[in-house]
Amino acid sequence: MRNHPSILLLLAAAMALAPLLPIGNAQSQPADKPPDSTAAPPAQPVRPQVPITFTRSGRNAVIKNPLTFNRLVKQVALSAFGRTWTEAALSFDKGMNNYQFETTVPAVRVPTVFSVMPTEAPPFELCQIVAYPDQDVTWDKKIVLLAAGVPRWFAEWSEAVGLPVTWVLDNAKIPADLPAIREDQKALLILGRARAGKSYSQLRSLYDENRCNLLVLDAEWGCGSGEPVSLDAARFTGPMAGLAPQRWGDPLRFSRYHYPNRILTNRWPMTNGEVPSIEVFGDLATGPWVSWAGLPWYEQLGRREQADELLLAVLKAASVFKPPAKAPRRARLIFPLEVRYDPRGMAYCPALACLDDKPTQLLADLPCVYIIDLRGDKAPDQDLLSRLLKLPSTLGQDDRILLLGDDKMLDEWKWLNLDRAKKTTDRPGVVWLADDQPWNKTYEIHLMQKLTELGVPLAPPDQEEEKK
Repeated sequence: MRNHPSILLLLAAAMALAPLLPIGNAQSQPADKPPDSTAAPPAQPVRPQVPITFTRSGRNAVIKNPLTFNRLVKQVALSAFGRTWTEAALSFDKGMNNYQFETTVPAVRVPTVFSVMPTEAPPFELCQIVAYPDQDVTWDKKIVLLAAGVPRWFAEWSEAVGLPVTWVLDNAKIPADLPAIREDQKALLILGRARAGKSYSQLRSLYDENRCNLLVLDAEWGCGSGEPVSLDAARFTGPMAGLAPQRWGDPLRFSRYHYPNRILTNRWPMTNGEVPSIEVFGDLATGPWVSWAGLPWYEQLGRREQADELLLAVLKAASVFKPPAKAPRRARLIFPLEVRYDPRGMAYCPALACLDDKPTQLLADLPCVYIIDLRGDKAPDQDLLSRLLKLPSTLGQDDRILLLGDDKMLDEWKWLNLDRAKKTTDRPGVVWLADDQPWNKTYEIHLMQKLTELGVPLAPPDQEEEKK
């Protein structure tokens, strides 16, 4: 009987799924799937509530003093896919006065999540070990990764996947003590809370002379959000737009995210949404540029291959980011004539407060973005309509109009060609943000993004608001 090709394929697949590490003293029945296979991701991933360690298969893993290790737990073992993969190995270190679990991580062909569980009933999960195959990820050697003060999960994950990271000492002076970067190389300095400063302004002052871009994974100036966030490939934009054609099936779901607190600067989103979970800050033309990726990545790394691919893509995009070339423009307020907003009032918007409405001679000859802010209950000046009717005749080819809010007076400005049903205008060179809403973080972010698109420089103040 001839072997049918489909049968051969099934046999090959079965052999690939055979366990790499036979366990002679397994204390439970063999699982349906060994640790060199991967189960389908759950539809609603739950944020792990236990400590997580990232490591590479074949290495020795030592987990010291998880909160749930106590005298009530006599012995523990490594478990996955319904069976035990290591012998019990819980010990008490009298010198350090704590418990520790030590084991050699089984060999795996794909990232696998192991649970550390008591050998006695009832079983419950004490902590997790995410094991990666014993092979390095592919990385462009012309991109140098440097890390200082990063979270523990990133240090463990980058070592587990074989990412070539150069670790910057805690007492190192930056950029003086950083390694030399060749002309044909790009570099990225990855920062955590310990080295990211107390505010964005302080971050810029600390690393203003830095020769490479920055990526911030966590910072004191990040505000926590209890709201979950889902990322689908279609949501990526800007530097990450190359991921948009991919089809992920289920989106990546994170239990929460951190967003920067009151950052007043030019910004480029990497993800669409009310508040971008991944974005870039900085000047329009002068680096370094600061990327922000304040997600609890450890919730999905090793569980969904898209999470690892996405973090690698963020590292690459952040290292090579440079704003798209745009003709610079200066901003000029048509209404109100000056930024004199009451912070408690409806029309207050810090993004406008950091505009320079008295440009230097160097900026005076630049094309202009005329800003008309009609938000709030305050009635426009009586002569505003007459000034607006004359404005089109003074516009240069590269000038733009940014219209904020709405007012019935605009119906008399026929030149705008407003479509009130869709809240749009088809007049070239006019941008209309029609929402007549009070200031909030979402509106401010969108406004800064729009001003960035229009080429208006936004300089952050010397002193930012403290995180609340």
